[in-house]
Order: sequence, then structure tokens, then C-alpha cells
Amino acid sequence: METFLSIVLLLFFGVYFYIRVVQRTVIFEYQRGLKYKKGKFIKILEPGSYYVPINTKINQVDIRKKYEIIPGQEVLTADGASVKLTLVAAYGFSDLDIAINKVENFRQALYTVLQTILREAVGKIEIDVFIKEKSNLSKELTEAAKVKVKEIGLELTEAVIRDIMIVGELKKALSKVATAKQEGLAKLERARGEMAAIRNLANVSKIIEDNPNLLQLRILDVLSQSTGHTIVFSSDLNSQNQMMRKFNHPKKNN
Repeated sequence: METFLSIVLLLFFGVYFYIRVVQRTVIFEYQRGLKYKKGKFIKILEPGSYYVPINTKINQVDIRKKYEIIPGQEVLTADGASVKLTLVAAYGFSDLDIAINKVENFRQALYTVLQTILREAVGKIEIDVFIKEKSNLSKELTEAAKVKVKEIGLELTEAVIRDIMIVGELKKALSKVATAKQEGLAKLERARGEMAAIRNLANVSKIIEDNPNLLQLRILDVLSQSTGHTIVFSSDLNSQNQMMRKFNHPKKNN
């Protein structure tokens, strides 16, 4: 009996000691574990269940894609125009050891890198080029920032210029330019319509001149559709033809 109690007590203290000394950690699929022993980084752990002694610690890190918004960056273009930009960056980890152990705050470091690259990129182009080539500038910005971002253990997927706000008097000037452009396009469209109408009239006049009977047919068609209107016309086709020729071939002044 005493032997049995001794075994039970031994097992109890063994389990208690194991629970107190050995810890169980579960790393999920979207995580990676940074293993430290006595405060020193050992290795990166893949997803799974781990039992580690009390002097060992596992730091779980979420490795899913992250998004960082860098709002309200006021920068100057090459021609001195001031614009306020919002940048959205998508990124992940390329080296957890560098990002977690070598950099104090990888998010702040990313913010600084993108802010610097953005100012340099926008400062090389003029405002009109910047507005037209915004999408291309985002691609160039991404490529330029990838190398710097990798140095802090991150992998930049995309950096997109989302919002653009023109600052100061330039906003009014660009608005006037846009309004003038729209007015010019409207006038051009009206002129094209008038020219088309003139060409159509000229074509009709030529057809009637070549085929005088068409004019009589057209008049009869109008008469058949009229309701109570009075139309007076000459039955002398020769007179009508002479009038059409005078209309289409006016005499030149000597």
C-alpha cells in the first residue's frame, strides 16, 4: 500500500513538475514561431505543436499579407507644384529574423522608406506628367522601394498612389484649364455638326440639279403630309431649273 501511494505521489509530482517546467505552444498555419532559448534567437518554427522547457520562449508572428496606409503626404513636383498624396502599401515578411530581431519597429521603418521614396519619385516629374502617369508612377515607386524594404526583412507587393489633392492656387488653375478644354471640345463638336449639315445640303443640291424631277417629287411628298398648309410653286420646270442653276452657280462680280 505504501509502495502504491509512493508511486502515485511520484507520478503526481512528476506531472506537476512537467507542467510547470515544460510549456505547450501551438503555431497555426498563418503564423511562424521565433524560438528563443535564454533570450537568444535559435530558429524559426513552422506550424505545429511544440513542447518547450521553461527557459525557452516561442514568439508567434502573424505572416498574413498586411496593408499600410500612408496618408496626407505633401510633396513638391519638379516644377514646384504642391500635391498631397495618400499611399497604400501591401507587404509581407521576407526575413522574420531581420524584421523582428534586427529592426525595432518594422511598420515604422516601412513608413519611413515609402515616404522617402515617394518624395524622390514625385520630385523628379512635373505636375501635368504626374497626373497623367499616376499608375505608371505607382509601379516605378513599387520597384524602387522593394530593395530598401527588403533590407528591413519585408517584401513589398504593391505601393499604390490612391488619393491626390492639389494644394493652393494650382487647384484653381487646373480647374480653369479643364473647363476651357471641355468648352473647346464642345465647340469643336458643334463645328463638326455644322460642317456635316452643310455637306449634306450641298449633296442634295447637286442631286436635284442633276435630276430636276426629284424636286417635284419632294414637293408632292410634302403636300401629301401637310395638314392645311398652303404651298405655292411654279409648274414651269425650266424656270425652276434656271433658278437652281443661278443658286448653285452665282455670277462672279467683274
